[in-house]
Amino acid sequence: MSQAKEEGSTTKNTTSEALASEIHGTTDLVSKLPTREGWSEPLVLYKNYWFRPHLAANIMHVQNSFKPRHDDTILALNPKCGTTWMKALAFTITSRFRYDFVNHPLLSRHPQELVPFIEIPHYGFSAYGPFWYHCLEYWKESIANPDKVLFLKYEDIILEPVKYVIRLATFLGAPFSTKEEEDGIPEEVVRLCSFEKLSNLQTNQTGEFSRRGNLVLEKSAFFRKGKVGDWVNHMSEEMGRKLDSIMDEKLKGSGLVL
Repeated sequence: MSQAKEEGSTTKNTTSEALASEIHGTTDLVSKLPTREGWSEPLVLYKNYWFRPHLAANIMHVQNSFKPRHDDTILALNPKCGTTWMKALAFTITSRFRYDFVNHPLLSRHPQELVPFIEIPHYGFSAYGPFWYHCLEYWKESIANPDKVLFLKYEDIILEPVKYVIRLATFLGAPFSTKEEEDGIPEEVVRLCSFEKLSNLQTNQTGEFSRRGNLVLEKSAFFRKGKVGDWVNHMSEEMGRKLDSIMDEKLKGSGLVL
């Protein structure tokens, strides 16, 4: 028993030392990256993207240690582009044989709690930017490997939610049967995951999702308006035209239109 404890302790210490060594190594690498002043702190350039130094170190660590499985599904979205909605849809589709729509976990738990996440915002020269590089990489990969990468647009899903729920289910390896479609199951998924349904649930209206020091993220913060075109309330027409012009220039020749 004593020997087993000693071996376990030795293994644990060895693992901790290896982790500490790797973290030290990535931190050293980050210190050698190109640096530029950001809004609140310096940013470093890593693989064409700007990150806060500690996040660049974390990303390097994940890249070195993450072991993907063949059945992993990664939902990669820009912030405020339907992240919570997509998590709810994906979870409901893949778990529909375990839960009925009356006693579904989404009715009592926040979608962010049901799907593990890594938030990745990226806007031009800012932390995690530029935004368009991410879009183009996923877009090109979705064309090259459509069975591995599904590229969806928030505006398209808003216009035809049932169509894209069926498409998403097929991509996730959980296609709806003919009987399910005849029984209106895709429509039920859309209703359960609708903005109106989720945003009005008590579990999503009150309480904290996370807290870091004095910074509190409320659960309600994940639900804004759920509408297309709300940019007009935050930008002038001139700003909108300028942003469109920038996007046209950056995406030119790719076939991608945002």
